[in-house]
Amino acid sequence: MTQTRWAGLGLLASVVVAGCSQPISPEVQKPPTPELTDLKIDAAAADSLFAGLDEIKSLGFPSADTTHTDTAPVYGPAINPADPCGMLHATSQGDLGDGWQAFRQLNVASTSDSRQTLHETVAIFPDKATAQAEFQRLTEAFNKCNSQSPSAYSFGMRNAITLSWADNTGATRIYTTGNVVYGVTSSGATDNAEVAGQVANQLKTNIIDPA
Repeated sequence: MTQTRWAGLGLLASVVVAGCSQPISPEVQKPPTPELTDLKIDAAAADSLFAGLDEIKSLGFPSADTTHTDTAPVYGPAINPADPCGMLHATSQGDLGDGWQAFRQLNVASTSDSRQTLHETVAIFPDKATAQAEFQRLTEAFNKCNSQSPSAYSFGMRNAITLSWADNTGATRIYTTGNVVYGVTSSGATDNAEVAGQVANQLKTNIIDPA
């Protein structure tokens, strides 16, 4: 487990609202192309991949006006990563496992509404296989937590490159592309699942086609 510290401001919890996932067309269900899955991002690019403040405002978080960046996961001592639901909670706060070459988390907040927070997290691994191993670890936690049917959680999309879940405080979407695992957690927005999904898609665009 990566180094952790207590953040005092309890970083938000989990992610996508049940029933949020829509029927997916056959075209969308096609596996990613080799060009996409074999993409390798250099660790030095970590700071350039985030959706910026202006983008976040336009994607459903109009009151966003402050940011700070962490270079390692930050979460409170109550999280138990050995518990699958606890692992999802830690993931929603930025814990994307060990073995990454670069980790960045952009934390966005609103001075006009302290309930509104958003976290963009990027972990760049040495290679695709290592990133996939981390994503598989998260998938196993997702499946186990789902099987426990905790009333506090609802579960959305799950496939080879995407996970999404939610609780009563927020929504999270996690992706893997090439050697990167990344995700977004939104709390306090009118539609947390929509905000998390839109910002995560912008992150994906930045990774696939950097400016």
